[in-house]
Amino acid sequence: LRYARAKLLYAMNPADKTIWYALNPTYSHGYIILILAVCPFYGVSSLVWILFMLSIDKQDEYQLATFIYNSKVLWFLWFGLLPLLSGFYTYAWCMVQDSCTLTS
Repeated sequence: LRYARAKLLYAMNPADKTIWYALNPTYSHGYIILILAVCPFYGVSSLVWILFMLSIDKQDEYQLATFIYNSKVLWFLWFGLLPLLSGFYTYAWCMVQDSCTLTS
């Protein structure tokens, strides 16, 4: 159990590696956890964040702050910026095609 906790924490936040290590899919398993963390089906996202929250040491302020920062950044990107860009491109495509219809 301690080994799985250590692997999860190291995959999400490697303390002794650079950002390029974390972004390289051949070395890091952070991509798999990140994909699961944004998966909207069957509550997988909530389970991953709860598991991540339970695995961090609550007495360590760095781990707690990093958890809060990572979750807020991911929520901003996934539920804020991505729908904004999607809506913008849908609106722009609608204006270019001149086929916008209002459905009420």
